[in-house]
Amino acid sequence: MGIQIISVSHKKAPLKIRELFSFTQDQQDRIMKTMISYPGIPECVLLSTCNRTELYVYADYQNKSYVFHRMEDVLLGEMGVDSAGEIGEYLLFYNNDSAVDHLFRVAAGLDSMVIGEDQILGQVKEAHARARKLGTTKAFLNTFFRDAVTAAKKVKTDTDLSRTSVSTATLAVKAAEKALGSLQDKNVMIIGATGKIGGIVLMNMASLNQAHIYVTTRRNRLLMKHKDTDDITILDFDERYDYLDRMDAVISATASPHYILTAARMKQVMTTVKPRVFIDLAVPMDIESKVTSFGRNRYYNIDDFTKIARRNNERKIHEAETAEAMLEEFTVKFRQWYVFQKYIRQTMDLKKRFMEEAGEKGISKAFDHLLFHVRDCNDPRDLEQFFRCLTAENQEKEKKVGKLYAVGFGPGGYDHMTSKAIKVIEEADIVTGYTTYIEMLKKYFPDKKYVASPMKKEIDRCAMAVDLADEGNVVAMVSSGDSGIYGMAGILLEIANEKESDVEIETVPGVTAASAAASVLGAPLMHDFTVISLSDLMTPLDLIMKRVDCAGQGDFIVCLYNPKSKKRVDYVERAADILMRYRGEDTPVGIVRNAGRDDESSTVTTLGALKDADIDMFSVVIIGNSNTYIKNGKIITPRGYQDKYGFSNVE
Repeated sequence: MGIQIISVSHKKAPLKIRELFSFTQDQQDRIMKTMISYPGIPECVLLSTCNRTELYVYADYQNKSYVFHRMEDVLLGEMGVDSAGEIGEYLLFYNNDSAVDHLFRVAAGLDSMVIGEDQILGQVKEAHARARKLGTTKAFLNTFFRDAVTAAKKVKTDTDLSRTSVSTATLAVKAAEKALGSLQDKNVMIIGATGKIGGIVLMNMASLNQAHIYVTTRRNRLLMKHKDTDDITILDFDERYDYLDRMDAVISATASPHYILTAARMKQVMTTVKPRVFIDLAVPMDIESKVTSFGRNRYYNIDDFTKIARRNNERKIHEAETAEAMLEEFTVKFRQWYVFQKYIRQTMDLKKRFMEEAGEKGISKAFDHLLFHVRDCNDPRDLEQFFRCLTAENQEKEKKVGKLYAVGFGPGGYDHMTSKAIKVIEEADIVTGYTTYIEMLKKYFPDKKYVASPMKKEIDRCAMAVDLADEGNVVAMVSSGDSGIYGMAGILLEIANEKESDVEIETVPGVTAASAAASVLGAPLMHDFTVISLSDLMTPLDLIMKRVDCAGQGDFIVCLYNPKSKKRVDYVERAADILMRYRGEDTPVGIVRNAGRDDESSTVTTLGALKDADIDMFSVVIIGNSNTYIKNGKIITPRGYQDKYGFSNVE
């Protein structure tokens, strides 16, 4: 049983071979379904990009040759080929450990033609998502791909691998983009694309999916479809001058011993005056530098890029080494999980026998027998390793340092969560919080360990979170909205101080209910505003209404949280009556229920009609100030720009 991969990639296969393995979506689906129809092969994912086609399977079958033969048969069958023949020399085979290392390197961009490129991570995620939707993956490949993606994200976050240009070829594309401002809808000619440097230029330019690309060849003229990009027009080399006038950029990298573009001939054919950039990566030079003596032309040659490329390559090597070390930590963890899963049935049988013996003879006796069994069934070397592992676990627990995060995850939808909140939740050992909030998160982070507790258990919940962090766990205490605004950040710090804990506590902000509701209503919070909770569980009602009165006196926009419950049915009316002492009954009011969630709803009304509005605990009520008005169904509070500057010049 194990993970096996067949790969056809840029590492060994030329473009003409890779094109043979460029399958349509229907073909990809058929390949995956066919693979899992074989006995002992329950899981399959197909990754297909412009530079690689890779078939991943998890097989229960012990004979790896059998599995590889089935994989090869399915791929070749979809191509309409009976046997591998000459194609076979381009196939790469990975099994178990080498397969694990391979996917993690692929997802992180370390196996790409351009080291560290970003596109491959998205392609890996899409391939896994497609297989899941098709029903061709289960626990093993789901965990395999999920862990590889997590590792790749870590590499991209913690290294400069994806932010460092790699070579003169990639720098050339960046130079063209910078010189023209953008490559969107620009015409770019690449001369020498069949060479190594020119090929990288073509790949990088095509991956941007912006420019219209023209490639010269001495062989023929044809139109080819490049995967996920616009058409690439391939011209006969002798026609290069005929197309120059329409070009915005020309990048050349041939092995010609003489100029292939002379200044005199270019001046003759380029009659349209516009900004152009000529980039010469050849040695000796392909393009005569006098091209800058006419028109609005810029010119760069290899000397302009060599020093920058050398520095970037040196930096790239260092970043790649760092990335490899980071990936090793992730691959070790996956292998540990993988081995454990392989023997889960035997483990459960052992547990069952242990529990039965413990019931008959007691836990101490059963445990002794288990240790004796381990001793008698292993040679001294394996036994030494077993006890070293137990010792290392205890030492790791002693050394492990925990951390506690107070995380605000916004209104509840994934789109409203900050990237920091997502990262913290994904990397936490334990996620804890109010039961309702935990249920919201489970659909976005299904594999986390959760500890939930009901309302009014805040102190117990925070004390438990501090204890878990003190034990060495990374704990995310979650709140909707912002954790520092009516959230858990304050009580966490208080409890930690009370327990004299040294654990580090970090607050992760989120989108507040006030800002989420305001975005639905228009622009009601454009001037000074106050947020007041009408819940009197923690604050006396008299003090709450005093604050409402002060807000009314100051003409603040008032945002009311927790406006009504089964017990607090008239607090909103009392607040409205107080505010109407200072502003009119026609003052605009917006009510948003479940802001930012799937069942979001909103109502625009007035202060005088607020008592009749449909409001509950999930509502946020925003009451405008004396200048707030309603226009086209939107609530707008002027900031004061018209009074200061006027809008007379606005047409």
